[in-house]
Amino acid sequence: MEYGIKINRKDDVVAVERTTKESIITVQIQERRNANPVLNVRTGINFLNHMIETLAFRSEFNMDADVRTEINFLKHVVAEDTGIVIGTAFFKIFEEKIQKGIRGNGFFSAVIDESQAMVSVSVEGRPNLYFDKISNGLRFDDVEDIPSADLKNFLSGFALGMKATLHICSEFGEDPHHAWESVFRALGEAIKEMFENDEKRKNLITGVKGTIE
Repeated sequence: MEYGIKINRKDDVVAVERTTKESIITVQIQERRNANPVLNVRTGINFLNHMIETLAFRSEFNMDADVRTEINFLKHVVAEDTGIVIGTAFFKIFEEKIQKGIRGNGFFSAVIDESQAMVSVSVEGRPNLYFDKISNGLRFDDVEDIPSADLKNFLSGFALGMKATLHICSEFGEDPHHAWESVFRALGEAIKEMFENDEKRKNLITGVKGTIE
């Protein structure tokens, strides 16, 4: 078995496959052109599926994601590795779009019921995840069928794969489901804004150093 990451582009679909001794993860993403989203996410963790679908829907991408574990089904491994692969797929889109000029950074505030979260994203080769404020809802050990720590692992992996800095502020939230969903809604919208066209930034990243590496 060959380990590592394979990235393919066919028409308007970006496909990424990552194989390790622990997991085989395949992701395909495609910019959504109409009001009929196609979302098929199979991680084996129901709430993680829901959050990834929310991220894809709000960023306006179709997505197919499949996770297979080679040894044991460990939620930590599934969450982090899936985040890396999805982030890598988005970075491939970023590399292509930057040639015509895009914002390169985005911000959004999203709500669901009592919960509100704000997310900032900047792609400039500085992969980091910061939680600037944590609401009560994010302090629960578990949400549905996944530990909250593993949702953080997904986001950390996503930042790594996308070579992005993520700042998350969970301003309000008592229900853990709502608190986390507001985070993923805001992240999706911030990514959508990041990809907005800006011809004045053709071949330019958001930082003045001029290169991702």
